[in-house]
Amino acid sequence: MFFEASVLLAFTSREQDIDVKLPGIVQLAVWLTFFNTWVLFEETVIDRNGWWEYMPYYRVGQLCSWDIGAMALLGFVVWRFTRRASARLGSS
Repeated sequence: MFFEASVLLAFTSREQDIDVKLPGIVQLAVWLTFFNTWVLFEETVIDRNGWWEYMPYYRVGQLCSWDIGAMALLGFVVWRFTRRASARLGSS
């Protein structure tokens, strides 16, 4: 009986599109994970293959405008997705 009620609740909650607002520490962790992925891509692909020669204002092994741009873009994307989730929660 409990299983049937939980399955029914799962089907009805999909229609309502329920979201939960993420705490700030979780948002920071998500942003840091994506930025770490950017740094790993930078070191394993761009630096090793020499693509940095074709990227203006890029500095090998140092903080550069490409890193700052990636931080800003990732910050905006994380903020936008968490803002959209909290707006849906508030409108319910």
